[in-house]
Amino acid sequence: MSDKVLGFSNWWGSVFVARIATPIGLAFFLSGTGLAMLEVFRRYVVGVSFMWQQDIVVVLLLMGMTIFFTVAQWDRAHISVTAIAEFLARKPTPRKMRAIEIMKAVGDVWTGCFVVLLLYWGIPLIFEYKDLGIRLQSQLTEYWPFFAVFVLALAPMALTDFLHAYQGFRKTALGGPGEEEGTA
Repeated sequence: MSDKVLGFSNWWGSVFVARIATPIGLAFFLSGTGLAMLEVFRRYVVGVSFMWQQDIVVVLLLMGMTIFFTVAQWDRAHISVTAIAEFLARKPTPRKMRAIEIMKAVGDVWTGCFVVLLLYWGIPLIFEYKDLGIRLQSQLTEYWPFFAVFVLALAPMALTDFLHAYQGFRKTALGGPGEEEGTA
């Protein structure tokens, strides 16, 4: 079982996170930034602007950010509260280091469960927004495709959280960058 999880984890990090999620998130960021720069040129040089531009820039940047949640979680580059772990790591012992691993794993499970609840409530909203015809502020573009990306981009983050929790509880190396020296 552990070999299958390790194989999946290696695939997840090297293929999905590195080759799929990162380029897609980057494409959304660059598209939003490029559209914003185009709009600045059109508005202040040409004297006209797209009516829908501001809405699309905001949702493109937010979609890129939502996709990058998985990348940050995989790289363990997310914001985290580390006061207790840092206190315990000042004078490391095997028991303290194991306690830190368990605390991180519990945090990963908690975050994964929270994200699963967001998916549970968010997926029906995609269909409701589509049925109701909810639109962006300019009223020119429907909102549901963008909301679908926001919600569905959370699923890989939940999986990453659970993989990291498995790593912490089982004390196995699965993926993502290694922990700092002395805490793994």
